[in-house]
Amino acid sequence: MTARKRWGALGALLALLSATAPGVRGDSPPDQVITFAAAPTGVVVGGTGISVGATATSGLPVAYVSTTPGVCTVDSTSGSLALLAAGTCTIAADQAGNGTWAPAPQVTQSFPVGPAAPLPGALPAVIVTADAKSRPFGVVNPVLTAAISGFVNGQTLETSDVTGSPACTTAATLVSPAGTYAITCSIGTLASATYSFAFVPGTLTIVRGASSVTLSTTTTVFETSTPVTYTALVEPEVEGALPTGSLDFVIDGVAQPAIPLDAGGRGSVTVTWATPGVKSVDVSYAGDGSFAAPGTATAAPSVVANTARAKGVGVSAATFYPIVDGWRDAVTARGTRLEPLSVTITVKNALGGVVRTFAVPKAEGPYAWSWNGRRSNGSALPAGRYAIVQTLTDPYGSRPRAVTTSNVTISLRKISWSRVVVVPGPGPRCFQFSTGDGVGAYSCGSTGTLRIAGPAGGWPGVGYQFRLPPASGYRSIRIELLGTSTGRRPTVGFHDWTLGSAWGQLYRPGWRRTAISPTATRWLGVTTSDIARYVASRRVRAYVDGGGRLAGAFAFEIGRVRLVVSVGTLR
Repeated sequence: MTARKRWGALGALLALLSATAPGVRGDSPPDQVITFAAAPTGVVVGGTGISVGATATSGLPVAYVSTTPGVCTVDSTSGSLALLAAGTCTIAADQAGNGTWAPAPQVTQSFPVGPAAPLPGALPAVIVTADAKSRPFGVVNPVLTAAISGFVNGQTLETSDVTGSPACTTAATLVSPAGTYAITCSIGTLASATYSFAFVPGTLTIVRGASSVTLSTTTTVFETSTPVTYTALVEPEVEGALPTGSLDFVIDGVAQPAIPLDAGGRGSVTVTWATPGVKSVDVSYAGDGSFAAPGTATAAPSVVANTARAKGVGVSAATFYPIVDGWRDAVTARGTRLEPLSVTITVKNALGGVVRTFAVPKAEGPYAWSWNGRRSNGSALPAGRYAIVQTLTDPYGSRPRAVTTSNVTISLRKISWSRVVVVPGPGPRCFQFSTGDGVGAYSCGSTGTLRIAGPAGGWPGVGYQFRLPPASGYRSIRIELLGTSTGRRPTVGFHDWTLGSAWGQLYRPGWRRTAISPTATRWLGVTTSDIARYVASRRVRAYVDGGGRLAGAFAFEIGRVRLVVSVGTLR
């Protein structure tokens, strides 16, 4: 065989070995498994010569550790046990591996440890074993109980002389996190002349409590290019408890960085959508050591194209009179922004020249600017027609705008006020109701004395309608009466046209009425300057009654009725 052939065969053999031998040339080492021998039986406290044994498939030595050191301890290499107390002994076995073998998964073995055998002449022992209990986090501990066993000669708890009950306690409190906690019992009030007592601990398991997660936003209209903030709230079912951890938001299927919960159990995310359509916002809470995950809260906002949204944009009057006399001395440009918008108000003359500007900072809600017909330097502008242009601008995206132009007229005329007395005119100059609640109402045309009266439980009243003279404006109206009454004082009030035009408003709940005390020679009444509410198409109505449903007999002889009006005329 030539040297080349000999070296070629050797190389093939080395390649085969490297492919099959663990740990060679960086290959992953093989796994190994630990197996325990049969658990010891008949184990009691203080027993000697008792051990556990386990082997690994690698043949490497196994290390032992006790996970219940209050019940038993173990020698880490030999597996020899020291049995300290009655209960369950649990031993864990590990093998850390080496350069050839991977670490083995830990395995455990558990077995019961009974109480020590009684000494000669000692009373036999019954075993008091704490019952296993469980509860959610944040709930008070259940009543801790125990079971008693190990009676001799066929006796039971009921047939033995054992009386009383053990005292069982645990270190777990209302705020202890989820996990397991020992329940230990002591003699308490237990007593017996024929038995002694040995105690075996139990386990209280605290499971994570329930919680809920909700998703909210203050945004009501979702627009492209406009930031929207969603806030999630985690609320535990345990009052006063504070969840910890973080929230996981998913926007349109894309996971966002985790948001830590604040002290109030909240977390927020802000999102801006570039395109219209139905979007998705999901949030979940993974829970913490005390509270389990409650599931996912979702929202599906419908996003529309960005606009400058507002309502009621316009001016207070088409004509105003900047000669200061208290009558429409200025005009108001106003509106209500339905989202944060900035407003620029520009006043132009008939030739399109700018004569005044005003800026309203970005905000949401109503705004108003009163213009007195003057330039910014205080100089008066001439009479004529002007345009008030209101430009509302959205700060996001392409900065869309909404523009409203209102034409107003400056007049240099001045109003003159005079007092006019109006009496009820023809048909229906009065509208009388019977002693019931408007039942049997009828119109009346007599100019003589009108009497309204009724017994306890009735509700008599009368209504008058007046027609105001033509005028440039009305500043106030006053209903006045002459007459005499018996019983309670009569009351009077105006018809509110914003509530409709049907007669009989005196029977509406909350109708505004005022008690008066007129005489046959002294006019008394009520005045209002709320012209917009109480004047409609130059009509005014007023009602007179006995103050509502009568508590006793009432009568009012109405001699005369009049309306005193402050009338304005432009000159």
